[in-house]
Amino acid sequence: MPRQRRFRDLLDVLEHQASSSNSKLQFISLDQGSHVVDLASIVVQAQRLASTMLSFQPPLEPYAIVIAPNRVEFAIAFFAVLYSGLVPVPGPSLPLSHPAHRSRLLKIAEDCNAEVVITVDEMRQGLIDLMPRALVLTPSDSLLTCKDDNRRPADVAFLQYTSGSTGTPKRITVRSCNVLAQLGQAATAYREDQRSVSVNWVPLYHDMGLVTSLLRPVYGGYDSVILEPYDFIREPMSWIRALSRFRGTHTSSPNFGYQLCATKGVSESGLDLRSLIVARNAGEMVRMDTMRNFTERFGPVGFRFEAFSPSYGLAEATLTVTTVPVAVAPKAIEADASALREGFVRPGIEGASVTSVVSCGNPLPRTSVAIVDQADRAVGERVVGDISIAGPQVSSVGAYVWSRGTRSGRRTGDHGFMLDGELYVVGRASERFSSRGETFYASVTEKVLASADPRLRPGRLVIFVHASDRTQPELVVLAEIRRDAEQQLPVDLHYICARIVARAAADIGLRADVVQLLAQGVLPVTTSGKLQRARAAQAFADGIRPVLFTWRRSTGASS
Repeated sequence: MPRQRRFRDLLDVLEHQASSSNSKLQFISLDQGSHVVDLASIVVQAQRLASTMLSFQPPLEPYAIVIAPNRVEFAIAFFAVLYSGLVPVPGPSLPLSHPAHRSRLLKIAEDCNAEVVITVDEMRQGLIDLMPRALVLTPSDSLLTCKDDNRRPADVAFLQYTSGSTGTPKRITVRSCNVLAQLGQAATAYREDQRSVSVNWVPLYHDMGLVTSLLRPVYGGYDSVILEPYDFIREPMSWIRALSRFRGTHTSSPNFGYQLCATKGVSESGLDLRSLIVARNAGEMVRMDTMRNFTERFGPVGFRFEAFSPSYGLAEATLTVTTVPVAVAPKAIEADASALREGFVRPGIEGASVTSVVSCGNPLPRTSVAIVDQADRAVGERVVGDISIAGPQVSSVGAYVWSRGTRSGRRTGDHGFMLDGELYVVGRASERFSSRGETFYASVTEKVLASADPRLRPGRLVIFVHASDRTQPELVVLAEIRRDAEQQLPVDLHYICARIVARAAADIGLRADVVQLLAQGVLPVTTSGKLQRARAAQAFADGIRPVLFTWRRSTGASS
């Protein structure tokens, strides 16, 4: 790979590639067709919009929220904010008719005190009504000419608000040095060059979508095909067709995206996935069974298992921390489940419960990963502890950064272990729960229970401990069932609950107290599709609806 050029900031990257590459962004919608734009056009339109922004009185705080779907307006708005000298804050482009969406957006605006919003024409009036004191603009407001006083951006490249499993947005300050380091690391690790073609569906306001669909292609000077997330959810095969049609070489998705295609995808003539070099799997727990199912489904049309690149990352690291090298097959450890819960890793033995943990690969260049205990002391291999990271892509603004001797790092809130230089992620520290004196990870437990019956929706089951002033703590399981199973008789729904309870007892040693079966789409998820366990627990406490069937250990079953 040629030696990477040193850039000052994202606008330097954009302007360099606009003048030296022929790369294009192509935005595709099932309803509105496609829109192709080159980087030179993005520069001109962004500068014009920035000139409009500069014609107004400067805001008190240097932030502007960017609210746009996966369309060209997002790219224009994002870079226009930088040209205006403000800091872009990607915000969720979700329907404002939903109270939770309005609440999330207002929390973001309140946290950063943003007084400027850049959006699309169809969302303008709704945002004016929601944020009456904000200046709301769209690319349609752009001046026909650019002023000469377009200012360069500050040290901060953008603010990223995590979708958050708790439902409360968390601010991450990403500096120019962080994002430029990440883009260079990714270009090397994933073998990106001007011949690469990115095809993605993740929302641009999400860190995975922003980096993989927009910033990395701009940095590398290669084409990017960007799909609408709702199109993917509605028709998962639209992603596979786009990968085939545009000869995609790189793509990225949370695990559930691959599972959705493996489950709902259908064989189609003319598909060809031989061009795909990297299928990055990150953003949630990576499942070996998902990758094998996807390969089984799409292997006949050229997909290679070695194309999967399980990765570990988070918004605090701009995106990626570790990844499996290109063309290296994913691997997993079958660990003794009981020992893993106690914080140690040993191979599973025949007849005992095991947990499959996928390797998320090696740290990126100039990145270090350590597993530490509560006293910030590094632990040995095969010992579970807090994942701590350090590297030029890691934001240190507002973080707890520990230091011991010559070593330091930022705690991630995740638990894992190292083995032969590779990171294995076990789960979030916040998702650990105790039941009858033993400690469990919710995500690991949920994976086991979700396989109890084929009528359960993959990846749509949560487990938590519910306690109130009136009752003893109860272990609760909420599970969505497939739409074609929603009309089954109560006796059949009772059987599904019984299988969940039996699987929990036999394979994990858990005693479930309440199991509720829910209709498809009831469980709350983040903007990237992750289950929001805390919100699900609150919904249960408030009386989640609609419930198709409830099983209680204390009273038996009730429909």
